[in-house]
Amino acid sequence: MSPDEYKNRFWVVEGTPDQCIHAIKRYIERGVTLFTLLGFSEPKDCDIFAKEIMPELRRAY
Repeated sequence: MSPDEYKNRFWVVEGTPDQCIHAIKRYIERGVTLFTLLGFSEPKDCDIFAKEIMPELRRAY
């Protein structure tokens, strides 16, 4: 499976924090209520998610 096929099949969210927030909000607006987080390649990526992305999603929803 190519990287693009994988991303399309499994709805991969990636990019800057703002891009990730926007993408996750689109899924939530379409009714998605459960997300599985996988593949943080660096510990700092998990920190960015916790400190920048989650607070914005909590404020919005």
